[in-house]
Amino acid sequence: MSDERNLILYMFTNVVYLQQEEINALTPMQMRFYEECQISNFTNMEKQDYVKSLLDYPSVHEMVECERAEAKEEGIQIGIQMGIEQGIEQGRVELICSLIDKGFDVSALAEAVGMSEADVRAMSATPS
Repeated sequence: MSDERNLILYMFTNVVYLQQEEINALTPMQMRFYEECQISNFTNMEKQDYVKSLLDYPSVHEMVECERAEAKEEGIQIGIQMGIEQGIEQGRVELICSLIDKGFDVSALAEAVGMSEADVRAMSATPS
């Protein structure tokens, strides 16, 4: 662990002076650190080109498309669920209104559907 830490500190302070054989001997994690250090030395134009090159990889586009498809599917599922819930609520309101119109007792109806009498009356007063 201390060897790793020493190497990282060495790289951090001497990254611009590393010899090719030292670079070739780096582990994948160390190589990523080395590359990040190199990127920090880029000019603004080089940084823009680097970012643009990252966005050109097909895997990035594939990942974005996959995320988009998953989000679309999730949105569809949420929309379906909301539609079902709204349909159930609309049916409930229509049933309560119909039962009140047929003369059912508001108090008994409220108790049967688990609502307050005021809510049942308000529901029956709302145009469908």
